[in-house]
Amino acid sequence: APCEAILLDETDCDTWAHGKTYLGETVGAFGSPEFKIIESGPVRATLRVTTRYNDSTLQRDYSILSGDDRVTVKTKIDFHEKHKTLKFAFPSSDETVISKTAYGTVKRQGYTGEEPCGSWIASGSLAVANDCKYGYDTEKGQMRMTVLRSAIYADHYGERDEFCEYMEQGIHEFSYSVFPYESNGNAERKASELNFGLAYIMESFHNGNLPEKFCGFEGGGCNTIVSCIKQKYDTDDTVLRLYEIDGKNTALTVKLFGKEIKKKIFAHSVATFTEEGNELQLTEL
Repeated sequence: APCEAILLDETDCDTWAHGKTYLGETVGAFGSPEFKIIESGPVRATLRVTTRYNDSTLQRDYSILSGDDRVTVKTKIDFHEKHKTLKFAFPSSDETVISKTAYGTVKRQGYTGEEPCGSWIASGSLAVANDCKYGYDTEKGQMRMTVLRSAIYADHYGERDEFCEYMEQGIHEFSYSVFPYESNGNAERKASELNFGLAYIMESFHNGNLPEKFCGFEGGGCNTIVSCIKQKYDTDDTVLRLYEIDGKNTALTVKLFGKEIKKKIFAHSVATFTEEGNELQLTEL
C-alpha cells in the first residue's frame, strides 16, 4: 500500500496541543525518492527508499517474506524540523477506524481529529501495526499515523525565543507493518509478532532433566488473545488471563501445562482462571 510521509504545521499548538483537535494543516511531504534493493533472496527481499524534506532524511526499508502477506517497514528518520508534525498517511476506503486498546478494540468514526491508538489500526481492508506510535487521525480518505512532533519542549504558549529547545530532533528508529485486515484477532497477533518477536537464548549441549521441546499452552481460538500466564500473587497456582477481541461468544478449550480447561468466554470479555479451571476476578480473588 502506498504511504505518503506528510508534514503538518503545528505552530499554533503548545507541547500538549491543548485545546486542539487536529495538529495543523498539511504544508509539505518527503520527496525526491531514491531506491535501492538491499536484499534479494528466496526468503526475504528488501527495498530501501530514501526521501528528504529540507534538512531531514527519511529512510524506509520495505521487506517482504516468502509466504507472508505483510510488508514490514524498518524506519529511520533524521528529523530537523520545528513546529512540524510528521504523519504517515495510508489509504482508507472506510469512514471508520478500528483501533487497538487495552484488552480489546474501539471503533471510531473518521474525521474526529487526533485520536489515541494501541499497537494497530485498521480501516476497510487495510491494517497497520506499529511498535511505538500511539496516535492517528483521518483525513480525505486516509488514516494517518502520527510519527513525530517537533513542538517546543514544555511550552504552554510561552515566549518563543532563541533559548527554546525543540523535541524529537535527530535520529529516530521504529518499525511498522502493513497487511490485509481480516479480523481483530488476526491484526492483534501480527502486531504482537512485530512488537515482541522471538526470544532466543544461546546455549551449548549439556546434561539436564528437561525435554528438548516443551509447550506450556495449547489451544485457544483465533478471536481469543492470551495476555499473560503467571503465578497467582498469593499462592503457587498458575493463572491464565485472556480476552475475546472479535465480539463473539466462544466455547474455549485450552491446555495449560498439560491440564485441559474448558470455558465459555463472552464477547469482549476478560477472563482469568487457574490451571485447575477455577475462574478468578481480575484482582485474582
